[in-house]
Amino acid sequence: MQNSPLQLNSLFVGDFELKPAPTPGPFQTKVNVTTEINYGRNEDNMKQWLVELVVRFKSPDEQPIQYVGAVKIEGIFTVLPVMEEPQHLRLVAVTCPTILYGTAREVIANLTARGKHGVFLLPSVSFADQQIKESPDKEKRVTVTPEPARQ
Repeated sequence: MQNSPLQLNSLFVGDFELKPAPTPGPFQTKVNVTTEINYGRNEDNMKQWLVELVVRFKSPDEQPIQYVGAVKIEGIFTVLPVMEEPQHLRLVAVTCPTILYGTAREVIANLTARGKHGVFLLPSVSFADQQIKESPDKEKRVTVTPEPARQ
């Protein structure tokens, strides 16, 4: 086992909204999950990142799901100096939101474990198609864009 070139320094649960379905089941088994990712780079240490992930979940149609809501998870990450810039950006784009999404799943599962509709577990997702494109502004704000679909 080796240490990862990406280290999680701090993790925070931010805004959180969770609403149970107003009526007992039956519940929809499919869930519409959307994510928003924001990347911020430390200007004094370009290997350090603040990554924010907002996860929203709701029913994909009129049939209710157990819970609807959203959670914001923030993490401060550092990339070890052994990694070159292109690989560094790819590592941050894919791995940081993956770690934060796992935290969001766990927070929601823990809170709903005692809820009136039982444990609610978000579906697994992949961030493998994410890329970071640096913004030209001086804030070093970056955005995420999916890679073109592979055929």
